[in-house]
Amino acid sequence: MTQSTAGSAPKVLGRISQQLTIAKTLETDFAFDGRANDIAEEVERITPEGTKVVLECTEIPQCIDPAIALCREHGSLVWQGHYGSEPVSMHFIRPHGRRLRMFFPCDDGWQPWRRAVVKNMAMGAMYYASNSVRRSAHDISAHQ
Repeated sequence: MTQSTAGSAPKVLGRISQQLTIAKTLETDFAFDGRANDIAEEVERITPEGTKVVLECTEIPQCIDPAIALCREHGSLVWQGHYGSEPVSMHFIRPHGRRLRMFFPCDDGWQPWRRAVVKNMAMGAMYYASNSVRRSAHDISAHQ
């Protein structure tokens, strides 16, 4: 997922159609299928300077360098996922030259966040199936 400017809706790309369907329901400006589009070309068309924030959520180590390439100078890359137990390599010069900030979140917000999510689900304000990309398409359509 990428975001080009503060206050704008995110631009989303993905490799799983279910993820893109969910992203479209969350009012994204653009949603690209990474299997069918040249993502770098699409992002450059929308925001030639690159994006402010890229969330790399694929958990595929080979997607790290392409995600870095989408960031603008002084942008941020969020490594949101588990990339396995082996070392992950990346080309150092691009993020170094662009002075990127990288973030490695490793929790879900702990108990306060979990309580808020469960409370909203219980009230019917939030449907787990439509907010989790690891659910089946049937579960999602049942709650829309």
